Amino acid sequence: MSVSICLHRDHKNVEEWLGMSNGGMAVFLTVIVLSGSRLAIKKKEKEIIQWFVERDDTVRGRGCNGFDICDIPWEKETFEKERQFLLKVLDGAKAKLGWEVLSYQPNEDFVFRYLEKFETLLLNFTSEYIDENTYSLWLEDNKILESLVPKDYSDCDEKSKELALKARHHFEELTIKFKKYIDDDEYDDWAKKQKFPILEVPDGFHTCKEHGAIISWNGCIVCNDM
Repeated sequence: MSVSICLHRDHKNVEEWLGMSNGGMAVFLTVIVLSGSRLAIKKKEKEIIQWFVERDDTVRGRGCNGFDICDIPWEKETFEKERQFLLKVLDGAKAKLGWEVLSYQPNEDFVFRYLEKFETLLLNFTSEYIDENTYSLWLEDNKILESLVPKDYSDCDEKSKELALKARHHFEELTIKFKKYIDDDEYDDWAKKQKFPILEVPDGFHTCKEHGAIISWNGCIVCNDM
């Protein structure tokens, strides 16, 4: 089984797509997150890396984490700055930024080829295909998913692994049930039935203390692959 990345819904030339195996996608995402976590300074830069964390197939399911470039939570007004940041992240990944925390050595021939093809896609993408609702909907969904994340969730410990496991088991149901805004009482009632703790949304961004990777509601992308 394999996954692919293309520009947008109308991008039909398959030869221009970035295709890779499930394992290749896992490594591709990991090196992007490790590099981006060390380079991101602005809030939007960290959000973009957080979005890549959420592509993790240990939560979404193997073969279910492909995407289009237009799916990235771009904003038209700042698109060029956001693209330049991602290009910088790719350069960092090629320089093996953050690789020292990995328990394995990525296959450079494959990974660098993926990064170069992804760079080509980024350079060919134009802002006309940006739907700014994508960013607002992503923020909306994350408010709900992050309500399961405790404020002290920053270590790769048993609590972190347990949280990632919960996210993996309930991801599909969460995204179906909470695609739109719901009131707090409705969420609390549903969460109690699921035996979830009612937790506060974390302030700011957290990183894994062991791997230095930005984490999201689904945990640390490196820990999840261990």
